[in-house]
Order: sequence, then C-alpha cells, then structure tokens
Amino acid sequence: VIVMNKIDMSNGIFARLMNGNLNTDDCYQIGYQLGKQISVLPSIYNNRVDLYGDFVIRHRDIVEWIATSEKYLPKEEAKLYCDFLGDFIEAHKSKLQGAINMYGIGIDMHSENAIYTKDGKLLTIDTYPPKEDWRRGYKHINIYRLATDIYALFGEAGFKKTIEGYIDATEEILDKEYEKFLVIYSALIMVPYLYMLGENDKLRHQGGEKYHHFLRTYFKQTGPIRE
Repeated sequence: VIVMNKIDMSNGIFARLMNGNLNTDDCYQIGYQLGKQISVLPSIYNNRVDLYGDFVIRHRDIVEWIATSEKYLPKEEAKLYCDFLGDFIEAHKSKLQGAINMYGIGIDMHSENAIYTKDGKLLTIDTYPPKEDWRRGYKHINIYRLATDIYALFGEAGFKKTIEGYIDATEEILDKEYEKFLVIYSALIMVPYLYMLGENDKLRHQGGEKYHHFLRTYFKQTGPIRE
C-alpha cells in the first residue's frame, strides 16, 4: 500500500498564470526561489566546454519536435523559427565554443512543473529531463524556460521580475545577447506541448493559443539577431 499526499495543482504556475492569480511580486519570488534552488545543484567541473555542440543537438531536437506538430505550427511558420535558431547558433559558434563557466545541470523547468503555493513557496516537480542530452548544458536555459512561460502568459513585466529575482538570488550575469534565442527556443517547446495536451483540456488549449500569439508577436517585434 502506498499512501501519498496529493498536490493541489490549482496552485500550479501554469494554472495560476491562466487564471490571473499571479502578480509581479510573485514573479520576482518565483525567479528568486528558483535561483536559490538551482544554486545548490551539483556543479559540473568543466571550466571550458563546447556549448556550440550542445546547442546543435538542441536545435536538431527542436526541428524534430516541430515536425510532429504541423497541425499546430504551420510548416512555413515553424521554419522561420527553426532557421532563426540555427542561424543564431552558427553566428555565435566561436563564442559558444570558447564559453567559460557556462555549463550546468539541466532540469525540465516550465510552468507545468512548478507550483507556487498560497503562502509564497515555489515547489518544483517532475524536473528530471527525459533525455540524456537535456540533463546538462547552457546553465541559464533553466530560468529562461520558466520565465518565458511567464512572458507569454503574463506579460513582459512579469518576465523581467522573474529574471530580476533569479539574478538577485544567484548573483549571476545573464547575457542579453542570448535572450531572444532562449525565448524562441523555450516557446517552441511549449506551444506544441500545450496544443497537444489541449486536445482534451480546454485551459491548455487556450494556453497554447495565447502562447502561439506571443511567439508570433515576439518574433516579429524583437528584430534580427545581433552578431
């Protein structure tokens, strides 16, 4: 016999975002507490790594993931996003190959794997990535995955507060040059995911539509990549 305490998923960050039950102070706390939790993860002793190779694998995975989602993301539209990611990686090849102290543990961090309780505590669940390649890599992917969900479903103010909280907790510098790349990358994971689950769940379908609109708008408004 197994006795379990059921988690109240009404406090899941995705549900709270969709129901309008978060404010910017909450977003700051989410970023801050995630930063504190990530800071105690085991470090990967590898001062200089080839992040270029890591991003090439992630790009390949995204292309394959999007190829299964054509009914949600039209082929030509998806190609724009995937080409952008590929172009960014190639434009930053030398910088990625020479990256120092930018490698870390990867967790499956997004708004459906996080709970923000009524008393202001961040709980993370089911964060062990399902694929070996995703269990390490560019260490700021973790915060951008969750912060991008907040960007798409709450707005820019919440996104900025989440990032601010993370920086205050970790005292790390986030390279803004990577921001558009990481936001698009994160969105391309979540939009098909929400649409797929939304086939039998109205709230997730609405979330997919809202996230998709954000992706289109953000991609058009943020301009070309910096080289």
